[in-house]
Amino acid sequence: MTTGSLSRSGYQRVIGVDVAKDKLDLYDSAGVLKAKFDNDEKSILKNSIQRIDGDTKTLVVCESTATYHWTMMDLLHDHDIDVVVANPRQIRHFAEGQGEREKTDTIDARVRGG
Repeated sequence: MTTGSLSRSGYQRVIGVDVAKDKLDLYDSAGVLKAKFDNDEKSILKNSIQRIDGDTKTLVVCESTATYHWTMMDLLHDHDIDVVVANPRQIRHFAEGQGEREKTDTIDARVRGG
């Protein structure tokens, strides 16, 4: 996502999350959060929620992955942070349309957030 498209959307920052059962991969358009951490409440609060500035309009984009995205989604809602849960197949098609043929967790997070 370019700076121009961010300003048109009203968001100053977009964070892309690749969700797996045991871990999360993040890509942050602001460059603050580039992390991999456990997919549990304590880790999500420490490594992401507490590091998102409430004064910066932020959107978190993650994929629907069985039930593995629920903890993060619930915590984001509890902290009034906007979140989009997207269809993984549509995200993959978008990545391919952007010329991204490889598929890794890091690339997937970047596609969601960048």
